[in-house]
Amino acid sequence: MRYPVKSLAAIGSVVASVLAVGSSSTAQASTAQTTQTASAATYNYAPRPLKVHQTLTVSIPNLQMQNSPVALANYFHEFAKENLTVNVVVLPNPNSLTPLATGGTAIGLESWGPNIYNAISTGQKIAVVGNVFSTLKGYGVYVQSQYAACAPACLQGKTIAMGGGLSTSGVIPVQAWLGKAHLNLSDVHILNIPVISNIPIAMSQGIAQAGLLVPPFQKPLLAAGTVKLAYAVPAADPLNCFAIGPAGFSHPQAVEAFLRAIARTEKTYLRPGFLHKTKVFNAMVSVLQEPASAVAATDEPGFDPTLSLAGYAPKVTVQQRTWLSVGGLLSYSTPLPASRVIDPKFLNAALGTK
Repeated sequence: MRYPVKSLAAIGSVVASVLAVGSSSTAQASTAQTTQTASAATYNYAPRPLKVHQTLTVSIPNLQMQNSPVALANYFHEFAKENLTVNVVVLPNPNSLTPLATGGTAIGLESWGPNIYNAISTGQKIAVVGNVFSTLKGYGVYVQSQYAACAPACLQGKTIAMGGGLSTSGVIPVQAWLGKAHLNLSDVHILNIPVISNIPIAMSQGIAQAGLLVPPFQKPLLAAGTVKLAYAVPAADPLNCFAIGPAGFSHPQAVEAFLRAIARTEKTYLRPGFLHKTKVFNAMVSVLQEPASAVAATDEPGFDPTLSLAGYAPKVTVQQRTWLSVGGLLSYSTPLPASRVIDPKFLNAALGTK
């Protein structure tokens, strides 16, 4: 069965841009190392400069704070410490998947969407190699205030606005929320809004009665009292991930160096309370290209410096089964095993104690 999907392509436009950043200089290795007591595992964050300098092109979907570790690693010269240059290209998902699959980019900060599963199912050399962020405060399903007391039961037949519509990882929390009232995605209309900053517009104009909102876009509506948070997306839900394509597989040590620099950036600069540190705050203003007031008003995402994908294997199956039930989104009929989607060896080598 195909589920009803609306399109609002007229709202907003997608613009790709390039951040010409990176450095080829090297720096002395530090001895930063931490022990994760919960798993009794030791992670080595110290730089291990590549013997031969390498350059990677990496795509990110936007300049939102949860996706900032790549730009921050450049800002703080963490890639340079690995004798690595990283050029960052801003390519909204799923437009980023084609250059990843064809070698135009080596690493992509990708959504856990059907496009990445379809690519892997056809034998394309793509794999998920690490997590980006662990929590996103304020991310969830918001409803117009008049529906707050009865949702989700009273949303049957109503419209839910989502960035990317059914073709994004957002369908998982939306389905979980609807399931509380024994509803399915087929019981509502999904409004595809390509530019997520326009979801509040659709809600305020009454085009959509609910929306899956990413911080900080919910704040003006909350301040106006026109919406209520109906369902907070659990921290464990997979949202974005680092994926590599053929160019990444061809340069495994560079991928390891990239992941190590990202992990070290998160460990060093992105611990809870990072926006209260002047050095990091100023860096965020620079890399996000936002006014200081906008950065200060943003809720801090939570970052896990191990970039761990532990516990995501069963969610890979849940995601695929949800899209298979929708129909028309996956090009195959049997869920792929997690072992075909997630490749842990790069992260293990990046943070191992070898």
